Amino acid sequence: MNVGTTEDLQNLQNISIQTEATYLHEYIHYLQDISSTYGLMNICSIVDYVKHVNREALINNNNPEIEVPFQPLNSTDNDVKANWELKTIYLGGGKGLNDVAQINSICKCVEPVISSKGQLDVEKIVIDFTDSIGHPYKYIVGAYCVSESMAYAIENLLYPEILPKPAKMPYESVTIMSNYLLPGFSNDPLNIIALCDSCMLLFNPGVFVFDTLTEMARVGFMPNIPEAVYDFVYSNIKFIFNGHETIQQLLISNAAEAISQLGDYFTTSLFNDNRSWINYVITSAIDLRIRNRYFILNVVRKGSILTDGNVNNKLFASLLHKLGSPLVVNDDSDTTFIQPTDTPFDVRPEYMWVLNQIYTIYKSKLDHDTYKCEMIDWCNQSAKINNLDEFTDERCRYAPWERSKDSDPNPCSFGRVWKTWGLQNKFPKSVENET
Repeated sequence: MNVGTTEDLQNLQNISIQTEATYLHEYIHYLQDISSTYGLMNICSIVDYVKHVNREALINNNNPEIEVPFQPLNSTDNDVKANWELKTIYLGGGKGLNDVAQINSICKCVEPVISSKGQLDVEKIVIDFTDSIGHPYKYIVGAYCVSESMAYAIENLLYPEILPKPAKMPYESVTIMSNYLLPGFSNDPLNIIALCDSCMLLFNPGVFVFDTLTEMARVGFMPNIPEAVYDFVYSNIKFIFNGHETIQQLLISNAAEAISQLGDYFTTSLFNDNRSWINYVITSAIDLRIRNRYFILNVVRKGSILTDGNVNNKLFASLLHKLGSPLVVNDDSDTTFIQPTDTPFDVRPEYMWVLNQIYTIYKSKLDHDTYKCEMIDWCNQSAKINNLDEFTDERCRYAPWERSKDSDPNPCSFGRVWKTWGLQNKFPKSVENET
């Protein structure tokens, strides 16, 4: 979780109101990741992709190169490629656009995806609009728009005018949709928050936002309280997926799958506590969601995190106690981590940072076949705090995977993960740079 500040986040009661607003915005994304069907499905898709890249690299013993960006191929054995394409469609657009002068239409389009079960016709939502000089745009509203619309609505409600106003697309995309499809709905920003939150409990949030607003307009429904938005979504969404027919069943199933998939990242006893922590946090988040589908609204209604340096929002504080935080990194590479209260785990949260880096390497192009590890400053600071000599070296600045060849005990977190996966003799190489 990146928080754009140079302030020390060890004690949240000492942060500025700007950092407080940023922290809350990013923490909402953490909640979306661990307590929504879309977030959990996205975790599974990413882990599946990384495992597939590793598997393909290890199968090809004669080739030390891992071509990046790695593009999965169609296969009858698995749906990694299909799921990757589904992930892209579900995610939708994310480019920042601020000049949205006129909405011309909002409609569903269909994009085909070939899976092991045949062709899937996947729906997506496209907003057709023009800017103030008449230039046309087509913008795909998917999970990215929904998640950012929700986080921004919460941030703007609790911290109005504190942070610079972001681009309308994607940060106000759901409000723009509601104003077009169901005028008056967005008069209460809690309605937008409830709509986004409830529709992220399904695989394709952008489509479900559109379907919900369209159905509300068709039947003449306008919520009298924001809780009614959740109730409308829960009672009107019909689906059958792998035998599941309710949002709760879907949520529980995807939570179990995400726990299992993330556990596959950590295959040695060194990481036992990381596996236990993942299990605890996701299970606790799902329990919270099932016990009270409106919990986000309750937290928002309690107001800002702090007032005059003191804890104001007791429900937010209880979330930190119950769920903790992921590894949080500021702009100076200083890190903080909040473990759920009274849990016995010896968590190594820095390994989640390594996993994120490896995922980024696999799906992106390297810069001249080199990669500078994001953790160099953190490693140097950790060594200083523990009165150790700095153990980073030039390899960290161009090929951190080479650190997997160091003898044990290996102080490099990146190298440990690469070695655990058996990739010591493998290295990523950009496809575009090949001749």
